Amino acid sequence: MPFLRFLKVQLMSNYRTVFMMRSLKACRRFRAGLLKKAAFFLVSVPVLVLALCNAPVFSQKTCTEDGDAGLRITDCSDCRVPDRGMACLHVVIKGIKEDSGVVRMSLYDREDTYNAREHSCRFAVMKVKNCRAGEIFNNLKPGWYAILLFHDANDNHEFDRVMGIPVERFGFSNNVRAGITGAPGFEEARFKLEPDQCVTHVINLQSLFSS
Repeated sequence: MPFLRFLKVQLMSNYRTVFMMRSLKACRRFRAGLLKKAAFFLVSVPVLVLALCNAPVFSQKTCTEDGDAGLRITDCSDCRVPDRGMACLHVVIKGIKEDSGVVRMSLYDREDTYNAREHSCRFAVMKVKNCRAGEIFNNLKPGWYAILLFHDANDNHEFDRVMGIPVERFGFSNNVRAGITGAPGFEEARFKLEPDQCVTHVINLQSLFSS
């Protein structure tokens, strides 16, 4: 009897050991499969987002326009300074990739409204035609300003995003680049308008992952 009891205990112990080993192997296989799926997700989603961010709308004409960008004083013939001591601003948009939609632009003269993205001092909707867009602001008070704009290629009145990442091109005054953390601040994007001066500001559109 003691021998049979000992044999039974040993068999049960061996059974538990085999069961635990099989369970451990199953857990390892499950974990390995889970890690593969997670790796596939982490690789495929950024690739998809990058493709969406840089893919043109195939039904639209694509543009290849390039040009110098920056801020310069000019003799803009269409600008006018109706009152002495005022200024005018001519905004030219470069880097348009799709000949469709509109460019929506906000002009801010205060840091708090710029940060809040509301109550801009001027707003413009510029129709994209032949891969070009621009706007003239007359009778502006001298001082510091900043520009925020985006190309609403599908004209849906929204700045389209996928998983929080912009899929439409955008731009800022001084052609400051946006980062992963967000848009540049007012201090980076601001420029000064002097009295009795007309300024042309050429802004290159950008995307988060390409120029």
